Amino acid sequence: MEVKVGAIILAPGIEAYTPKVGNEYGYGRMENVVTSMDFERLLCATGPYEGEILRASDKKHPHKIAWIQCIGSRQVNPKGAGNSYCSAVCCTYTQKQVILTKDHDAEAECTIFHNDIRSYGKDFERFFQRTEKLPGIRFFRSYTTVVKEDPKTKNITVRYSTPDEGVKEEEFEMVVLSVGLNPPSEAQSLADKFGINLNEHNFCDTNPANPMETSRPGVFISGAFNGPTDIPESVFTASGASSNAVNCWITGAAN
Repeated sequence: MEVKVGAIILAPGIEAYTPKVGNEYGYGRMENVVTSMDFERLLCATGPYEGEILRASDKKHPHKIAWIQCIGSRQVNPKGAGNSYCSAVCCTYTQKQVILTKDHDAEAECTIFHNDIRSYGKDFERFFQRTEKLPGIRFFRSYTTVVKEDPKTKNITVRYSTPDEGVKEEEFEMVVLSVGLNPPSEAQSLADKFGINLNEHNFCDTNPANPMETSRPGVFISGAFNGPTDIPESVFTASGASSNAVNCWITGAAN
């Protein structure tokens, strides 16, 4: 079946990084190590525990939780796991999860391990400042390692470095891996089908002056197909791609 169109908009979305590759953080092996996507489900009223934050090992409320940033982003390990780029949204969604955790349990102790905080976006810096000022919140700039799981309590020991006290180990009741974003798995097949180019990260290669414009006239993209992005920017690109498509159809530029 063939359909003649004036323009095409590709919006295949984006996929969460899976930390099972390499598995240095214990995900899939340690019961109380979860991804940020798993934790999002715990916060949801339609989630496995009807909105309560409970540990998988004993169905108890964790009061001491660690978040580890940049899982699958800004680093590539010797096994080839991870991505070199920043996934753009992880810092802010982690802060949101911390705030909601404090709403559930005002006494919760939340620790965020990060490379640095990248709170770009409208009011995202103020969102970070709000999180940082909450009681019981700590931010540590440090690469971390999940060392072990206590066989009885199922608590998780995390090793990290500090500027004043050197390398330390600390036990947490739950560890949340803030996972980054991957290009869609069908990116290459879409590129082959529509005759467009991909960049070195397997996202769509677009015109820097018009990030909705691909290497082929008449084919546009919206959302995160040209790289990780947050919701407002995705909405902007959708509007821009629509405008480009209408203009292309009117002028016949795709022919």
